[in-house]
Amino acid sequence: NGLKQYDKAIKSVNKSIEILNKQFGETHYNLISSFTVQGNTHFFMGNYENSVKSYNKALDIFDRTETDLNSYDIYMNRGNAYVKMEEFQEAIKNYSYAIDNLKDRYGNIHPTLANCYYNLAHIYELQEEEHDLVIETLQEAKKCLNYEGIELLNRVNSLDILIDVLIYNGLTYLNILNRDTISLYSSNHFE
Repeated sequence: NGLKQYDKAIKSVNKSIEILNKQFGETHYNLISSFTVQGNTHFFMGNYENSVKSYNKALDIFDRTETDLNSYDIYMNRGNAYVKMEEFQEAIKNYSYAIDNLKDRYGNIHPTLANCYYNLAHIYELQEEEHDLVIETLQEAKKCLNYEGIELLNRVNSLDILIDVLIYNGLTYLNILNRDTISLYSSNHFE
């Protein structure tokens, strides 16, 4: 039953990609969300190489499109896939890109920024890096959370909310299977 839901999700997102390509061309900004959802679906199915390919397509369109969207979530998700594939250097690069994008957009205070640092610390730990590097990275994560959450929510603009809604609508079938883990941002995917 679960596999059927994933198959439905893939078919649905593939259809949206087909329609968007026909109607608006290969660089329409909505394709970024569609390929991201496709990558997320592959990730949940355990098809990490395919998820990376989908995230690559999303980032390629992002680079060729004038949009107010931000790519930090795609880099974060692609980093998660690279961790699953044990390609730690690629994961580190992607988390670093996500950190740069988040800082450019939100400054040094944001929960996803903290999660990026946590994920980096986890990779350093897996690679048996120096204990000081792990601790330093975790301290950076903590700094990103020292802010009143309500004020942070007020800083999020309506475009971000709209994009989140579009992405979550595309994850309808995945939501049935993963009600508690709809976001790839969670570090639980590493455990």
